[in-house]
Amino acid sequence: MTLSVIGPRQEVALKAGPVWPSFESLRTGAATKLTQLTKGIVGTVIVRDRQYRILREDDFQELHGLAVDVQRIGDGVEVLIHAAAVWEERDDENSRQLLAIAIRQIANSPSLPRRRAADVLKLDLTDREEMSDDDDDSFDFTK
Repeated sequence: MTLSVIGPRQEVALKAGPVWPSFESLRTGAATKLTQLTKGIVGTVIVRDRQYRILREDDFQELHGLAVDVQRIGDGVEVLIHAAAVWEERDDENSRQLLAIAIRQIANSPSLPRRRAADVLKLDLTDREEMSDDDDDSFDFTK
């Protein structure tokens, strides 16, 4: 099975911004001070022995979208590993289809507005018997 994804990666570029040593220092003139938090800039407020980060809504949505994507991909990889194990045990049409469905679900699942949808995957559903001995078709996920 051949799997390929083509497309640029997007990175979240957050940078440390202004630091307010107390809540009071932020509160006085907050409207003006918060305008310093442009896209990608994270402010810090120190209250007693704790630090709090302040960021814009669009930056928060990007971070939240990444966290959801990481969880979704982790869940998808677990399903993919099990589907690959089934395919290794029993190479038939149903196990190949299960593996293909698992791959498509990960690739085509919706994402939050932080990025565009995943690129279309190209799958090669070649039977294992048709693969050459040079092809790496082992699914030993313990390594």
